[in-house]
Amino acid sequence: MFLDRASIIGAQDLKTVDVEVPEWGGSVRLRMLTASERFAVNDAANASGEFDPAKFQTVLIERTAVKEDGSPLFDAGDAAALGAKCSSAIATVFAAAAELNGLGPKSTDTAEKN
Repeated sequence: MFLDRASIIGAQDLKTVDVEVPEWGGSVRLRMLTASERFAVNDAANASGEFDPAKFQTVLIERTAVKEDGSPLFDAGDAAALGAKCSSAIATVFAAAAELNGLGPKSTDTAEKN
């Protein structure tokens, strides 16, 4: 079956996952990035001309964390405030966001197998 334009544009293809963050006393809902957001996260992490892993992590969280209704949890620019949060909490949320979006070593291993 071939898809038409309307089927592709109308597809609800952005999965979510809820991540328990004990340090924050609850769960955070994460959503897959859109293609445009993925490029924006990469651009932000490379803004200085050199890859900044801390910025990559916090911007990824900023862009993927959503409220129950799917609207963004954080405002643009909140990545800096996230950088001041507990490193273990950020690591937990980042790992889930990276896995959800096929980023990191696990996704590289999978791609290499295919």
